[in-house]
Amino acid sequence: MVQRELQSAGDVGAWVVKGNSTQVWDYLAAKPWLKANKFGVYLHDWTISPGYRSQMITKGDLVILWITGKRDPGIYEIGRSSGPTRQVRGIEPKHLIDKSRRNKITDCVDFESARLSQFLPIAVIKADPTLIGCEKIRIPIGANPSYLSPNELIALGRLLRGRIPKSTAKRLGWSKYV
Repeated sequence: MVQRELQSAGDVGAWVVKGNSTQVWDYLAAKPWLKANKFGVYLHDWTISPGYRSQMITKGDLVILWITGKRDPGIYEIGRSSGPTRQVRGIEPKHLIDKSRRNKITDCVDFESARLSQFLPIAVIKADPTLIGCEKIRIPIGANPSYLSPNELIALGRLLRGRIPKSTAKRLGWSKYV
């Protein structure tokens, strides 16, 4: 596997925002609570680590929601950013596990996304010869956001086919990949 450092926005095929559903915020418990609009699209904000990566995110960038933890880790949603990052104070408390983050100031990315009809398990991602080298697999507790290279995004697109309606993929800027 080739180790590489993120140098520019051109290295990014899609941003990977992640959350630990057993230690930080219980996404799996919150899924029924999150409501989609009439197009099946969710409007989210997701906290990420402040830093140069968060400042690289711009409106329209592709975004992947990757849930980590002991219960069903993998990719649950795909979408695109709604704008640049912004600062927020705290995380929505209803499903917050790590109470120390309740009022912490951090960066946040707004994005619109669609839930996959079936989440993409980490075992399937690791079985792909291209994705096994992605930053999220190589450095599982690394940066948030992480990213997929353009080639890794193409490989992921193959695995996502049939997990999201084509009309929704088009609405979210993913039709080229899925």
